[in-house]
Amino acid sequence: MRRILLDILGISVGSAIFALGTQGFIVASRLGGGGVSGLALLAYYLLAWPISLVTVILNIPLLVVGWREVGPRFISRTAVGVFMSSLFLEVFRGISLVPSGDVLMGALYGGVVQGIGVAVVFRSEGSLGGNDIVAKVLNRRYGYSIGNISLVANVVIILASWVVLDSRQIMYTLVALFVSTKVLDAILEGIPAKSAMIITENGSAIAQTIIKEVHRGATILTGKGGYTHGNKDVVLCVVSLSELVRVKRLVKALDPMAFVIVGDAKEVLGKGFADLA
Repeated sequence: MRRILLDILGISVGSAIFALGTQGFIVASRLGGGGVSGLALLAYYLLAWPISLVTVILNIPLLVVGWREVGPRFISRTAVGVFMSSLFLEVFRGISLVPSGDVLMGALYGGVVQGIGVAVVFRSEGSLGGNDIVAKVLNRRYGYSIGNISLVANVVIILASWVVLDSRQIMYTLVALFVSTKVLDAILEGIPAKSAMIITENGSAIAQTIIKEVHRGATILTGKGGYTHGNKDVVLCVVSLSELVRVKRLVKALDPMAFVIVGDAKEVLGKGFADLA
């Protein structure tokens, strides 16, 4: 219960930071965005609909589908992120933290603040909905790469933004998205795919738990300690950024003495990631 409450607090804080970056810098500079937030921004610029309301409306059907396809744990935390981010989007509505006319500063600071907010949410095993749900559903059902799905969705939404925004605003929107992604990667110390090598004496239980709880494959290798010469299990798995936090918690719970090595997976080919060439 304590862990759950701390995660909810983390998701709430991250949602507040993300909302501040959105209203204080992105909206104040009249820039667009990716995912559901990008669609909500377009609705705001075109029809003056509240960003918070559109965010909730667009996410409700995704949450319903995700509950059935992905599972209640992820979706319940995502629902908290959607609700809290929408609440704080209303709290910070109308605020401007950008020097007058300085769109570049709005894009840079907006990207930094949004990236920090998303990173805090990810650290709490949460999500702000939108692309995250769609990507997970399509990944589970068809094996499409989560990163590729998000990229395609963002490109489509950015192209649609040309209906409302001019070329200069589109360019600065891309700057904000790039900065946000880099800040997220830097905070979480990784890229969307991470490889984890777990050296333990409880390999079977850890592998089965990863498969059951994280829905990722795991391979058990046989190893021998160089000093003790004792037999060891080496569990190898590849996970996304948001799943890495979950894996580390599961390993700690099952074997606090396990030795875990986390590295960047520069290219991952196979089911759940990119297709084999």
